[in-house]
Amino acid sequence: MTHALIIGGGVAGPTAAMALRKVGIDATVYEAYATTAHDVGASMGISLNGLDALRTLDAHTAVRDAGFPVPRGVMWLGNGRRLGEGHTGTPLPDGTLPIVIRRHDLYATLRQEALRRGVPIHHGKRLVHVDQRGDQVAAVFTDGTEAVGDLLIGTMCQYHQDGANRPRGRCRVG
Repeated sequence: MTHALIIGGGVAGPTAAMALRKVGIDATVYEAYATTAHDVGASMGISLNGLDALRTLDAHTAVRDAGFPVPRGVMWLGNGRRLGEGHTGTPLPDGTLPIVIRRHDLYATLRQEALRRGVPIHHGKRLVHVDQRGDQVAAVFTDGTEAVGDLLIGTMCQYHQDGANRPRGRCRVG
């Protein structure tokens, strides 16, 4: 069986692993941080197309239930001026509406779902080098260990503060 190494254990890593397993590709997730990210992030919205994508993985119900439905939305400018209001879309066939969810609740839900499905998630595995070995790829980690697979998928973001003390990020999926 083909084996994928997924680098990054946030929201995208477990989701990618579930998608790969659904099409018959074994996957293992490697996360740089030694602990989980249960207390990281603010709130976000997940639109109907995002929830519909999670439905293809049979994960949308758990995610939907961790958030709250948003049948209408209001847009405001930073100065307090109201721009408009409207419906957030036609519900999915099962009645699902767009949701607002805390990032850490989304993370915890997807991580738990991946673990329930047997996806291994290893923490404390910061990637330092990738080595092509014939038809396989090796991920080398700072702790001196390595993992070998048929393909490697990166789902990580790197954040830093810019000169104006604003967070700036660089993300990769692929």
